[in-house]
Amino acid sequence: MEVHVEQILLQIVNFGILFFVLIKFLFKPILKILDERSERIKEGLEAAEKTLAEQAKLEEKRQEQLTKAQQEAAKILADAKKEAERQGKAMVDEARKETAAMIEREEELFKTKLAKEELRLKGKIAKLVSLTTTTVLKEALTSQHQEEIIRRQIVQLKKLRVK
Repeated sequence: MEVHVEQILLQIVNFGILFFVLIKFLFKPILKILDERSERIKEGLEAAEKTLAEQAKLEEKRQEQLTKAQQEAAKILADAKKEAERQGKAMVDEARKETAAMIEREEELFKTKLAKEELRLKGKIAKLVSLTTTTVLKEALTSQHQEEIIRRQIVQLKKLRVK
């Protein structure tokens, strides 16, 4: 076996040319495609991280808004309860005032009726006393005595009516 240096050199040159052609036309486009793919993957991951970060921020904002809404709802509910209690007390006070006024009107009406009835009864009693006295006195007293007693009774009755 002989070693041909020329052939080895030619093989080295051929290998160099093949290597250069492969690098120039095959490896560089493949590497370029792989770099582009890596870049797209990297951009996709960055976009996903941004989306996750934004989603976390949105979730945090939503949670804050929910908390604020719950606090406002609690405040509104507390205010509504206070207002309802205040209005309830006002209604009870108003009802008490109306009831007291109605009772007072009824008492005044009752007193008026009672006073009228007392006057009517006093008139009847006076007539009865007068008749009874007249009857008793006719039997026991003379006409002069009877007239004097009647005059005194009339004066007393007039005094009673004036009061």
